[in-house]
Amino acid sequence: RSGAAERSLHILQDTELLREITPELDEAPEGLWDSVAALDRYRQRFDAAPETLTNAVLAGTLLVPLGLVGRRQRFSADALERRVELGMLSFARRDVEQLQQMLALVPRLLDPNAPARPPRGLLQRHALPDAITWLEIHGDRPEVVRHWRTLMAEPAAEGAPADAMPPYPHRRRRRRRRRRPFGVRS
Repeated sequence: RSGAAERSLHILQDTELLREITPELDEAPEGLWDSVAALDRYRQRFDAAPETLTNAVLAGTLLVPLGLVGRRQRFSADALERRVELGMLSFARRDVEQLQQMLALVPRLLDPNAPARPPRGLLQRHALPDAITWLEIHGDRPEVVRHWRTLMAEPAAEGAPADAMPPYPHRRRRRRRRRRPFGVRS
């Protein structure tokens, strides 16, 4: 069933499995349940999970009410330390960094003193679609969401190439060339 995250978490809590998976969620403040309920309401508007529900938005729904993100963190080069963990749940560094970028954009999107025409750089930010989705789910400001969605659609209408700014960009990671073992010639 779509949009049943809150109900599922309550069932896990009632059976005491949530405490085993992640004690932080078992003793969560009421804000977490409000956040998950807002996510469920958003998800129920669609027949299938929309592309707008990225890992950053989903992770933020849990991590923001618990106060576990928001400030920039310096991550270790060790791959095992590149994640944020919540009990047995772990969040990839890339998703947490995307979440932090998204949360950093939200105040700029809500700024009433911002110029009517935002700087082009803001419209090309990789985290902008996630920030708009975040506002749509958790911001309770539909007029701001409509305004930014309109601005994002404008470049395509002005003759810019359609692929210049996809609505939800997914970057491919470049792979490094393999090195030949020392002393081997081809």
